[in-house]
Amino acid sequence: MNNVLKKLKLLPSDPGIYYFKNKQKKIIYIGKAANLRNRVNSYFYHNSSANNKLDKMIPEIDDLVWRTTVSEVEALIEEPKEIKKNQPFYNILMKDDKKYFYIVLSQDVFPRLSIIHQPSIGQTSLGPFTNGLALKKTLNALRKIIPFCACKNYHKKLCLSNQLGLCPGYCCLKNFKQHSKNKSMIKEYRHNLEKIEAILLGKSEKVLISLKKDMEKSAKEEKFEDAQKIKKQLEALKNILSHKKIVVKEKKKLLLPLLNIVKFKEIAKIKTTPRRIEAYDVSNLKGNMATGAMIVFESFQQKEKMFFIPQKKEYRIFHIQVKQKGDDLAMLQEIVNRRINHLPKQKSKTKQTTTKDIWRTPQIILMDGGKNQLNVAFKQFRRLKAPFDTISLMALVKKKEKLYTISQSQKSTNSIIELPKSKDFAEINRDLKVESYFLNQLPQDIVNLLKAMRDEAHRFAIKHHRILRQKEDLIS
Repeated sequence: MNNVLKKLKLLPSDPGIYYFKNKQKKIIYIGKAANLRNRVNSYFYHNSSANNKLDKMIPEIDDLVWRTTVSEVEALIEEPKEIKKNQPFYNILMKDDKKYFYIVLSQDVFPRLSIIHQPSIGQTSLGPFTNGLALKKTLNALRKIIPFCACKNYHKKLCLSNQLGLCPGYCCLKNFKQHSKNKSMIKEYRHNLEKIEAILLGKSEKVLISLKKDMEKSAKEEKFEDAQKIKKQLEALKNILSHKKIVVKEKKKLLLPLLNIVKFKEIAKIKTTPRRIEAYDVSNLKGNMATGAMIVFESFQQKEKMFFIPQKKEYRIFHIQVKQKGDDLAMLQEIVNRRINHLPKQKSKTKQTTTKDIWRTPQIILMDGGKNQLNVAFKQFRRLKAPFDTISLMALVKKKEKLYTISQSQKSTNSIIELPKSKDFAEINRDLKVESYFLNQLPQDIVNLLKAMRDEAHRFAIKHHRILRQKEDLIS
């Protein structure tokens, strides 16, 4: 292990492949990284993981070897080849745990490409890949250059992906059979898939050479538009394959020591440990195509630490129906009302929900805004007689970095907590009964959690608002 710790200091910040070996010099694990130094160090400077197999592997590591790659894409491609070649024990063990990913092609005339965990016997597949998110990012980047079909259903009209230049279009039309007789279409489509497959098998140089030949041929035949199109494709592909890092946002794990959980409960005015926190934001363009977003962070405890992790399957989008354009408070009121309808055992004036429509109850609800947003939410909870015993409402102001909290036990009392700013603190509003927590009193990890949730809600709301605008632009 001492030998490994010495080598950790020598690791570069480049993308690459790393190999863990045991005392018998046998490779027991292979991984890929966008940043070798950060990734490999994370194994040896962690408290403990939820992965028992990983905890067993660490003590067995006696040596470390690595090799750099030109880009993260190359590392992603080289990793499965090395795993297949060496069959490391812990890679195989984790593979059985369905943590690996494979790319498979359907048996259609125009085969569809999809990512799965376990391919069927005899099914054509590429992999295994260890990082599903990086794999999706890579495929999305390649799809912009080499279009292929990923639609799950057939359409009467050309799909949105086709209009965005990601899909040939004819491959997923309901009357595709009339195109299936067109040999040139089939040849072109399958040629695209062959390029994707070659790149993922580490044969990207052959693809680049082939594209260059096609470009020169089109230019020689004076098909200048085709030549220009291939040139752009060639340059874009070179850019991806040489890019140092495919940007991947992994799930944020925010550590809160148990001591600060006690402080968090004190700030939130709740008796129970917060297990689920929801954050809300609204995005619109002058009131048009308004979108409300709900994001969820849930916690789990590991020894003396508590983690808060985004639960993306629990995220929800609300398409705002309120008529008052540009009235953010009215929009928030609608979102809160609709959320209350999904609380269990509710005795509200609205229609009763079925068991299927019930969402888990949060201990904290955080809104992007200030006192006005907080009051809107509080009034709706009180008006609809929602179960409010264990829920604390919070609102976080962006510029002033103030956090307002209110809970049922406080009734109409608001408390303000100051979040740290670069220079000074915003002035506390004197007409409220307040509790002030200054920079040296407020734990930084609590601040980080609240800011991360606010920013994530903002990102998710904007993302879906932009999707609506894109659809509107395409229709118009």
